[in-house]
Amino acid sequence: MDTPADRLKQARAVAGFKTATDAALRFGWNVNTYKSHENGQRNLRVDKVEQYAAAFGVPPAWLQFGGSLTGQVDGVSAVQNVPETTLEPSASSPSGGGEDGASVSCREDDVEIGDLTTDGLVGDRDFPVYGSALGGPDGEMIVSYDPIEWARRPGPLMGVRNGFGFYMIGESMSPAFEPGDMILCHPTRPPLPGQDVLVIVRAGTGEAALVKRLLRLDERGVRLRQFNPAREFEVPREDLVSVHLVVGKYSRR
Repeated sequence: MDTPADRLKQARAVAGFKTATDAALRFGWNVNTYKSHENGQRNLRVDKVEQYAAAFGVPPAWLQFGGSLTGQVDGVSAVQNVPETTLEPSASSPSGGGEDGASVSCREDDVEIGDLTTDGLVGDRDFPVYGSALGGPDGEMIVSYDPIEWARRPGPLMGVRNGFGFYMIGESMSPAFEPGDMILCHPTRPPLPGQDVLVIVRAGTGEAALVKRLLRLDERGVRLRQFNPAREFEVPREDLVSVHLVVGKYSRR
């Protein structure tokens, strides 16, 4: 079974460290603590995921959730094996259309960038913005992996490779995020409980996206909170593709 501990051991070996002790001594870590993470005796907290990933030169999302270290999709760096340009959950699949198994009815609702308040877009016009369409009743969004806009790079993502934005659809996170807001995402920084996240989940034969408040992230999966209607729910690890930190938004006028 491929676990975070297995991937940590792999990353350490690929980085050129023959033993766990060698790596711990090189980076000044407590040897026993690091060994317990590598042998799976202790779970990896998000701060340790970020620390180890930086030391061994691997993406934090890969260390936490697995997947491929190659073939990354520009903009959504941890999404793998995208079958089509626009990903639509299968209505016949048990996981298609949200947690209730309801069928997904997609509607296009892209927003012109001129309708946004975008003070703070300060960099080159190299920032990809993706469109989305409403999916299931809990705010699932179907994301197109072809950018519909190239905007000036926002300040919070200056110098961040593969940073991206997308348009919020639905009211499940109102008033924090409203329909038409441009959500700004960091592709690799591990989020902490209490922060807002973009969660990419498996849905049928493709993937769907959720914007929620993170309550817990560990080997079991994630626990999330939405505001409208107020509820909490969990996504098991086997249904997770990636989790991305939301670092800001630009509100629709």
